[in-house]
Formats: sequence, structure tokens, C-alpha cells
Amino acid sequence: MTELAKQADIVLPSAAYLESKGTIINYLGKIKELVKVIEPVGDAKQHKDIFIEISRAIGNPIKESAASIKAAFEVTAKPKFSTFEKKKGLDVNPLEFKESIQQYVINSSRLLWLKETEKAAV
Repeated sequence: MTELAKQADIVLPSAAYLESKGTIINYLGKIKELVKVIEPVGDAKQHKDIFIEISRAIGNPIKESAASIKAAFEVTAKPKFSTFEKKKGLDVNPLEFKESIQQYVINSSRLLWLKETEKAAV
């Protein structure tokens, strides 16, 4: 156990993803399958087993049903669309924008000498 874990009030022995099997929902909201590659080290358990044990310990056990698992697989996102509305005051002239960026870069950097050479050449 690490020094940080020794300072904790509760340590949940979570298995690594290579020690787990089942499914997860990734950051895109898609269900992905986990395939167990090695056995968990020590007392490590899958996340679902940890939550099931906690729920039993507090007297409110989680009941898994085949119907709820099937329903989770059938859920699809329903995107919401609205018409595009152009916001006023955001029109930019590309040439003016380019000029303002160039002025900023030259005036607020080490390229200030470039401006001085342009004046001297005239």
C-alpha cells in the first residue's frame, strides 16, 4: 500500500482495466467491451463489485436485471438542432484583421526593430 493510501480513511481496491471484464461507457457515450487479460492483483475488485458490496453494507442492495442491461444497450442519443442565426457585430474584414494582427505582433514583441528599419528606409 502506498503512503498516500495509508493516510486514507477508506481505500477501494479497484482493479485496473486489464484486470476487468464487462462493459464501460467511453467519453463519447459509446459502450465498449473490456476483456480481462490478467487476474486482479491482491484484493482488487471490479468497480461494479465494489459498488454492489457498498450498497449491501448500507442496507440498500443493487438489483441487476437483464431488462435494465438490454435497455442500456438500446439507448441512443437524440441530437437537438436549431436554425443557424448569424450574430450581429461579428463581421470581420479579413484584410483589416490581418493588419491588426501584424501590428500587434510587431509592436509588442522583439520585432519592433523591423518597424524602425522601415522608417529609416523611407
